[in-house]
Amino acid sequence: MTYRELLELYKNGALEKSEMEQVRKDIEKQDAISEYLYSESSLLNWDGRPKEDPGMESSGDFIPESSEKRSELPPERRERENENYYAARDRAASGPGSHPGQDSMEEKFIQMVRRSIRRAFIRMGITVGAVLLVLLLFFQLALPGIVSLFYYDPGKAVTAGSESSRMSLDMAVYTELMVPGYHRDYVSVRDNGFGDYEIVIHQNCSLNQIFTNITGRIRRNHLILYNNNILSPPSSNMFEWYNYNWDPALPLSEQIAEPWIEEEDGSLISVNSCAAGSPKDALEHLKELSGDRTYIAYVSLDREMDYDEFAQYLETLDLGSVWCAPRTREKSTDNLGFYYFPSCSTSLNWDEEAYPALQLWQTGPSDSGYEEQLESMRSEEYARTHFVSMLRYLSRQKTFCEMMKEAGCLFSAENLEPAAEYVEEHGLRIYGFSVVTDKETLLDLNEDDEVYVIATEPLQ
Repeated sequence: MTYRELLELYKNGALEKSEMEQVRKDIEKQDAISEYLYSESSLLNWDGRPKEDPGMESSGDFIPESSEKRSELPPERRERENENYYAARDRAASGPGSHPGQDSMEEKFIQMVRRSIRRAFIRMGITVGAVLLVLLLFFQLALPGIVSLFYYDPGKAVTAGSESSRMSLDMAVYTELMVPGYHRDYVSVRDNGFGDYEIVIHQNCSLNQIFTNITGRIRRNHLILYNNNILSPPSSNMFEWYNYNWDPALPLSEQIAEPWIEEEDGSLISVNSCAAGSPKDALEHLKELSGDRTYIAYVSLDREMDYDEFAQYLETLDLGSVWCAPRTREKSTDNLGFYYFPSCSTSLNWDEEAYPALQLWQTGPSDSGYEEQLESMRSEEYARTHFVSMLRYLSRQKTFCEMMKEAGCLFSAENLEPAAEYVEEHGLRIYGFSVVTDKETLLDLNEDDEVYVIATEPLQ
């Protein structure tokens, strides 16, 4: 029977009393041996080398006595003793209550946890960084453009592949239609994002050798012009036909016998509603003009002319750029018009099917020269098409019209569509015109029988 089998019988209480006593003694002896080995292992350093006696010189070749004795034992016994020796050394290195390899396993576990935490933090840092980068790029690049989609974009191309900007075309139509003498057809734009734009309205051609650019800013459909005087339409009473009392079928000279009339109470009131006053007052004012300046004049014709007659009349005059003022309703006037003699060419693009002849004297692939354009303007049908196209185009630019009104360039956009319908039905009948010229030319023009009165302003 082996000793292991004997121990099994001992644990099961199947041995004789004497045998039980003998096994118990053997166990006690083994416990004593284990305690001895543990006490001896306490004399070892953490690396398994024996601790040196403070009174002895240390030697790297020191071999514990127990090791020398173990070398004399039989191989099997020596191997078992060596295992017990190294086990005791490991327990001594680990400290009381530890087991061999326990610290190394704990250390590996801690290192593994630390690596996992470090990897988790790195992944989280990379993720957060990527999200922040995407958000930053979104706010810097995408969001400003997305927000701008909901507002008026002055730099937007009018048509696909076109270099013409939206506000350039809007301004070209607006100034020709409402601001004679101050045509503008090029607006440069700096996009700041979020519906915020800085603009410069350039003057490409000048009638007095002075170029005046206008700067401004558009912030989410709100326009600020740092000089709005140039782009403001003329006063509504710049032409005498503004008065509701005058009958378009009769000459003004037959309807206004005296510049003043006397009321029953003896007070005098003026029957002239034009800014120039009576023809006599207007003449005196013309004589006082400076001969060195250029003026924009608003000429009220004594009688209305149909367009063909007016075109022939202009041929008899030696004038420059003439802006025609056709009637756009039965009574009074809206001071809307178009150029008869094109003064400046343009290179804008637009939807020519929806708005034929919207701009005159076009340059580019479909270049039309000055003489060709002038010949076209002699035709009432062509001139009416041009005028009606401008009226309809501007009437549909709601945001632009609201911005111009807010900027102090007051005009009534509600009248544009009815004006287009009136002209289409009644044709072009001209009650006056505007021209940019000097004092001497205006004095000569005032002597013409077809002219009733001339109001003037210095050209800026």
